[in-house]
Amino acid sequence: MELSSGLEQISITSPVLENRAGSLPRSFDVGAARDVIACILLRASRQDLNNKRNRFVPRGSLMSQFNYENVSSFLRTFISSDETKVADVAHFVTPNEQEQCLCDDALCTGLRIIFATLFLLGKQEVILKIYQSPVHICDGAWPCSDPTSPTYFSRAAEALREVLQALNAHDEELFHQLQWHMRSPYFSKSDPNTNKQAYHTLHDEITLPWSEINMQREILDGQVSFVQKMKIHGDHHDLLDAC
Repeated sequence: MELSSGLEQISITSPVLENRAGSLPRSFDVGAARDVIACILLRASRQDLNNKRNRFVPRGSLMSQFNYENVSSFLRTFISSDETKVADVAHFVTPNEQEQCLCDDALCTGLRIIFATLFLLGKQEVILKIYQSPVHICDGAWPCSDPTSPTYFSRAAEALREVLQALNAHDEELFHQLQWHMRSPYFSKSDPNTNKQAYHTLHDEITLPWSEINMQREILDGQVSFVQKMKIHGDHHDLLDAC
């Protein structure tokens, strides 16, 4: 599912979107918050250079746009009278690189992806159920419904499946589809001295984070293959040379 086809039906005409300073108003309604989130994702997204059909949101944009202050503003749209709770939930959603998510994955985005997706669906109350779960749930718990996924049997994935029972079948499918453009992979060098699997099979819906592709311009007679030179977006690797 393409990013544009998933979000174009969401109105982005709210006056709130005219705020260009990067900080959001302290108070606005749920509908405006939904519009702002849709606009943030569309503006931050980059074209998939592989097939030019899909888009991806760079990891750095996801982390910076869904920071503690902005997430707090979104939360106030439905937690209007409890600033302590707003602060606690915002910290839960937006761990920074120093704090790190409780799942101990240094690359985890906290709950930013699931947070944005539930808001887009108009199911922001499910965020509180995730926060209140006795099992820590974060973006790393997803995908949680595919038995072939390495995350399927984790306690977090089991807890997320239980929380998502609040969604009907249509919303659950949208919850699944709307996340892919925020989940482009991160590339690291494998360590031969560990027993960790050096690779993961990517889902068909994944958008690869290529920031540049140079293709051979002319195909020679009899040529049955060609070479592409690709550059990985800087937010999605820790390699010295990502070409």
